[in-house]
Amino acid sequence: MPEKVKTDLGFADLQCRKSDVGRISRIAKAAYSFNRRFFGKEIKKPFHIIICYSRKEFDDIWGAETDAWLTGFATKTGTIVSFRDDLIRKYNPRKEATLAGTLRHEINHIFYFQIYGSYEPAWLLEGLTLQPPFEPFTLMENDKKRLKGPLPHLIYSTNGKTFFKQAPFLYSMAFLATRH
Repeated sequence: MPEKVKTDLGFADLQCRKSDVGRISRIAKAAYSFNRRFFGKEIKKPFHIIICYSRKEFDDIWGAETDAWLTGFATKTGTIVSFRDDLIRKYNPRKEATLAGTLRHEINHIFYFQIYGSYEPAWLLEGLTLQPPFEPFTLMENDKKRLKGPLPHLIYSTNGKTFFKQAPFLYSMAFLATRH
């Protein structure tokens, strides 16, 4: 497997294969600019972007085996971990998912955390990233079926295992809560 290189983007450092630096740098810069305009401010603390090339590498960084649908995450320490486009499309149930969308989403989390000092409430944190113009989010059939039953409560905590138990509702509820 080709070795990764570290590239300083000014607002973040990027770790990916040398052959991907140019393309991913452009995507990351566009995602950062988008969020800077969305929040109306710069963030002060540079962050890190790590591109993974296998599920094993992704799981090693996460610290445990991850669910197949998880294709990117941001940490409180300022690190974004994602797959590149081909693996995002392979794993994400929303087949239109892209690295550009993932980085817009995860960089939004970095802005939110640096501005507000928290990832709570989770419904607002996730809901912001699901509204236009971030990505064309639509409720999938599974979301619609889940929401026809007793209305789930809004989720304020994403700690540990709780997050994965709530994940089937989190994105659809966050979308609805911030939309209305």
